[in-house]
Amino acid sequence: MGTPETAGASSVVLDCAWQFAFNLKHGKGTLGYISDWRGLGGLALSPDIVLWSPTPGASSPLPATLRTSSGGGATADQIKCVAVIESFSFGGESSDPIRVSAYLSKDNQVKLRSKLTRPLPNTLVKLDYTVIGFDEDSKSWYPAIELAATPSSAQINTRDGALQLFIGFEPVRISESLNINVYRLEFEIIPGTEASQLKIATGPTHRYATEWAGEE
Repeated sequence: MGTPETAGASSVVLDCAWQFAFNLKHGKGTLGYISDWRGLGGLALSPDIVLWSPTPGASSPLPATLRTSSGGGATADQIKCVAVIESFSFGGESSDPIRVSAYLSKDNQVKLRSKLTRPLPNTLVKLDYTVIGFDEDSKSWYPAIELAATPSSAQINTRDGALQLFIGFEPVRISESLNINVYRLEFEIIPGTEASQLKIATGPTHRYATEWAGEE
């Protein structure tokens, strides 16, 4: 894939087939993963969700930070992540917030809930995430959202004094056929101390890059 062209404001709203990420037998769709989530003064969520990759092999559009091999094999046929993304939205302007909802494990839910019971030293976070899409015409996967360099520096946003970080108390079952529970996480971030570059694509050939940085 070549260098994306730089574009002006263009909002992005992606609804991901998060349940499909856990069970690849049922069709194809947009998929998103968080591979790194740390901050808030020392919290580091674990990449403890292991899934089969929808795009195994060296040609996968998924970043190397997500890919792993089962049984010590040579082929990267699995994904190891902190959370599976449900939705991703970005207004398009360089300083616009990014809002993400995702599902994570019980262990990470406990870590985050415990952290939020005490005053936070700060609201700075470092993140690594990606979203891939599937093009029906070419029958191929492509990176819909990716970071030019990782991790991304960010800060949890506040609205009317309320921190935009929410963690579900009740478990969510992946499907009727899979007795696996996950917990919903939702957060909104604004640019942190360092600018990031988002690489965005609406298809295999239409792509652009935009800077994500705070207002000077």
